Amino acid sequence: MVLAPEREPILAQADELDRIEQVERVLGQEAPAHPARLIGPGGEETELPAALYAVLLRAAHALVAGQGIAVVPMGALLTTQEAANLLNISRPSLIKLLDEGELPYHRLRSHRRIRLSDLLEYRQRRDAAAEAAMRRMVERAQASGTYDEYRPTATR
Repeated sequence: MVLAPEREPILAQADELDRIEQVERVLGQEAPAHPARLIGPGGEETELPAALYAVLLRAAHALVAGQGIAVVPMGALLTTQEAANLLNISRPSLIKLLDEGELPYHRLRSHRRIRLSDLLEYRQRRDAAAEAAMRRMVERAQASGTYDEYRPTATR
């Protein structure tokens, strides 16, 4: 899948990792008493707003961990494949969610597009429901006394 250049994941090059780790250490220190400052290539200096500071810290963590990052505005419209990837499901499973009305979408001619903010809201609801179901299952198992009975056996 080819993404628009501004959505293409950014990966750290091997020769950049030491410097990114240093940036991560500097940014990851305790909450700064004074706003962080950014010095541009021409020597101009400016305060770094808290929101941008948080983005840089998250980006540094991800890059140091070997993950690619992409910065996408919350209002961005995603393709069905991009949305499926973010939910970690197949594209046909995503299409089924769209057809069942579980997730809002927009049509651009014959193509469906999902707003990132809607997708993240759906993911949060889905994950909360799964967590609640797991909690109920454990509570029922504890109440019936079967929760403590399960002991996995060692395999050879």
